[in-house]
Amino acid sequence: VTWTAGTISQGNGAIYNNGLWDAQGDNSLNWDGNGSATTPAFNNAGTFRKSAGGGTTPFNAGFAFINTGTLDVQSGTVSLAGGGMNSAPGVFNTGSGKMLTFGASYAFNTGSQFTGLGDMRLVTGTFTLNGNITFTKLTQMGGALAGTQVLNGIFTMGGGSWNSDGATALANGGTLNITNNINLSNRILTNNGTVTWTAGTISQGNGAIYNNGLWDAQGDNSLNWDGNGSATTPAFNNAGTFRKSAGGGTTPFNAGFAFINTGTLDVQSGTVSLAGGGMNSAPGVFNTGSGKMLTFGASYAFNTGSQFTGLGDMRLVTGTFTLNGNITFTKLTQMGGALAGTQVLNGIFTMGGGSWNSDGATALANGGTLNITNNINLSNRILTNNGTVTWTAGDDFPRQRGDLQQRAVGRARGQQS
Repeated sequence: VTWTAGTISQGNGAIYNNGLWDAQGDNSLNWDGNGSATTPAFNNAGTFRKSAGGGTTPFNAGFAFINTGTLDVQSGTVSLAGGGMNSAPGVFNTGSGKMLTFGASYAFNTGSQFTGLGDMRLVTGTFTLNGNITFTKLTQMGGALAGTQVLNGIFTMGGGSWNSDGATALANGGTLNITNNINLSNRILTNNGTVTWTAGTISQGNGAIYNNGLWDAQGDNSLNWDGNGSATTPAFNNAGTFRKSAGGGTTPFNAGFAFINTGTLDVQSGTVSLAGGGMNSAPGVFNTGSGKMLTFGASYAFNTGSQFTGLGDMRLVTGTFTLNGNITFTKLTQMGGALAGTQVLNGIFTMGGGSWNSDGATALANGGTLNITNNINLSNRILTNNGTVTWTAGDDFPRQRGDLQQRAVGRARGQQS
């Protein structure tokens, strides 16, 4: 079919294309409003191609595009505003500098493919993606993502929502660009590739985030709990690398949004604030570059093997900090909160505020340094120094049942009494 001019209208009928349908202009397909039971559909098992016309060829509201063949945009724009469905081996191909838009609810079944270097956009409606979806690049500008899918390619989240029930996985080698607010209220998001987060707030409710690849925060944007879900609060489960590489301000995990770490949190720019609590287990690492900052603003558990690396400022600020086993750090400062657990401190630890009065035992390893710059309450704690304690400020050690042990291999320096 060579279509050079005129509008195509349809009512109760249908079109089946098993060959080539060549649109050589900017003409439209319309539903004529007749037929209450069904609306028309263009069933494409062949090739629908727009080969000429720099404007738009629209499938207007009510005229669905059902695809198991190829939609090939070689010129201008094709707009699918009547919804529809794509099933394997269906392909959407868009040439460089051309555009394909989805302006109504559309279902993409497993095996759906988006090829070409053109601009392919999800604009309005509910977009149900199920199974493996492959694309060169695909952009969501609005509407709602639904279904359970694996995204293979470069996906840009520029608008809309991801808050329906379901799960989204980014495949190994894939890229997710977050450039606007994203609500993941009931969705599980798993990153096995690279997430580039340049703008927008990430909100989560009953769902969770699993990061097994690289999550690169390139701005001062926040992760928030949306308040939904009474049973559990959300968590960012990091088994890969969460990196703040740009933005001189703060990227906060706000109250209710836990950070569970077995990977690497890497602060290369500004500040990362963990105000939602969480837990770190080996081989989990917190790395903070020189002149940068990492703060813990809620209760946090550090299990044996936890490491703090880098020359930046790492601070325990508010909450109960449960350290168990061997904890290694370049330098770590307690500004407030309560130390708990039984631990061996390896590195330079500064006690600048807070308390050490819970049950348990703290040992400073051989070669370690404890700087005491404020009052310290050791009420129920055993402190063993095998390294060097530098005591520059603070009153004496108020104690009840604790024990202060000074090993022969250690030294205590200061003028307080």
